[in-house]
Amino acid sequence: ISSILTVTAMALTGMNRSDFKARRQRASCCGSRCAKFACLTLGIGMCFINGFQSGALKVAAPKGVVVARPAAAEGINVDEVHVLRVIKVDGTEVVFTAPVSSKLTTAWELTDELLGKEEDGMEFDDYGGELGHMVQSLLGERNAEDGSWFWALFVYGSFTQEWLRAPSRVDSTDLDTFPHIAWVAFRTAAVDRREENERVMKLLGPKPMKES
Repeated sequence: ISSILTVTAMALTGMNRSDFKARRQRASCCGSRCAKFACLTLGIGMCFINGFQSGALKVAAPKGVVVARPAAAEGINVDEVHVLRVIKVDGTEVVFTAPVSSKLTTAWELTDELLGKEEDGMEFDDYGGELGHMVQSLLGERNAEDGSWFWALFVYGSFTQEWLRAPSRVDSTDLDTFPHIAWVAFRTAAVDRREENERVMKLLGPKPMKES
């Protein structure tokens, strides 16, 4: 199975076996790593590829980062911060915010800044190019081994003023256009996709942060 998955990844990235192996070695951030690919069917034959690294980043949270647990909007001006929400498979939520900064320009940079500095914050693999970063685990919760759910990226549009599924990969999601993001445990097994989208939108609500 491992060989089949490797060949699939090579075909998608356009790399030969030696280049693919070298890219994976260069992408290592910490700890041991593995490559894992999951095909998740949503009734329309959607296929998701997830490359992963074992060992979450474990460093102290940076100063100046506001962490709300549980999520609450009191005292936070969403025009002055980027909001990052993590909605787990059981519907519980954790919210992080970071001041708007020229150093934070993409959804990946925001994710790395906030979750990468949390204990058991995230696990990811960087394939570069069209694939970029692909997340496996957030806050210690991994994509389901049986494919029943995975971490999906949603974004809040600065012009549309609403949440929607990210139209591009996390590395190229621009924070000027989508200043707030949410990683949501999106269910796939035995769940109608339309109903699941409706469930997620209810959890996200109409505003960047959930009102108490």
